Amino acid sequence: MRRLEAEFPGWRLWISDTGRWWAFRTEACALTIEQLRAGCRLIVQADTSDALYSAIRAEIEAERRVASQAS
Repeated sequence: MRRLEAEFPGWRLWISDTGRWWAFRTEACALTIEQLRAGCRLIVQADTSDALYSAIRAEIEAERRVASQAS
């Protein structure tokens, strides 16, 4: 978990009591309305740390894609 938190400083991670991995954005203005409309999420979940890593990376890429289309 520390590796993921170090790699993704804008995200807070935890493991639920069911063993599911979760992460949520911690920035004050995490997403714009355009990013939310495009499907970017504030919270992601996965079965494993590797899957959570992939989910966070996908969210970061989606966020960047939407931001670049707006400019």
